[in-house]
Amino acid sequence: SLEFFSSDVHNVLLQFLAEGGLVSTFFAGLFLFFFFKESRRTESLLPSYLIYGVEASIVGAFLHSLMDFDWLYPSLVALLFFWLGLRSSPGLRISFPYFRWILLAFAFLLFVLVSSMMYKDALYRKGLKEWKEGRQEVAFSLLKRASAFPPPHTLVSLDAAKMAYLLKKNEEGLTLARKSVASNPAHPVAHQIYAQFLWRFGDLTQAEQEFRKAVLLDPWNRPYLYRDLALFYLQNGKIFQADEVLEEALKRYPFHTREEVNSYRLNWQDMQMNQVIAELHLLKALILEKTGRTGAEEHRQWAETLQK
Repeated sequence: SLEFFSSDVHNVLLQFLAEGGLVSTFFAGLFLFFFFKESRRTESLLPSYLIYGVEASIVGAFLHSLMDFDWLYPSLVALLFFWLGLRSSPGLRISFPYFRWILLAFAFLLFVLVSSMMYKDALYRKGLKEWKEGRQEVAFSLLKRASAFPPPHTLVSLDAAKMAYLLKKNEEGLTLARKSVASNPAHPVAHQIYAQFLWRFGDLTQAEQEFRKAVLLDPWNRPYLYRDLALFYLQNGKIFQADEVLEEALKRYPFHTREEVNSYRLNWQDMQMNQVIAELHLLKALILEKTGRTGAEEHRQWAETLQK
């Protein structure tokens, strides 16, 4: 659907090609091909039902991943290496040179990666907890440490940048925001936060480009991206550009009628979105008043209805 977007292709083969390229995909496929070919020549001493059960799980996960991105989860990767270990158990002699050492190296790297991810996740969750409890300085310290710990993760860097923005730690926040954009250039909120810091530092040209990138990446699901771009134009004296942004936003977000709003048939996500749409209407009313045009009162009424 054109109304939604994703930064993942929902296909493990295409995702592997996109992230690893042709060379790494070729060697990964070659590795699995030789292993599977050699492992079938002799039988393992382990019960066959155990091996076949694991293989069935991997095949099922692979088939599902042709329409999703399951292999982002470390548990599935661990299952794959568990299968490799079963197939290379005593009783199996593989002629591929140094295979066991290669497998051991892969297993070690996987262990380091999973351990790093678990530690990073623990820091991140503790930081979010401190944030909710109002200890912002402690939260920022934890989120910053989590963002510095490998592997890179967009949301961790992004939340650290948001906290830096609230605490006015501009230098650190700019670095974290830039890191968020670098780790996932398709994330609209990363561009939005980066634009906010650029604005603070007075780089208006680059800030405008980042605000616009954010809107282009997700024009349908985040009305606050339009709001922030409109505010940027308004506060920099570009009233007509702000008006154009708001016109486009209100066409995309007519959302619910007044009857639907007043019927209270909206969930919490709808209500949150309506609050932002109300702000769009208030900004539109302000511009209409500034430019001497009619219709401001109607937009104020819409805002009032949406905020109830």
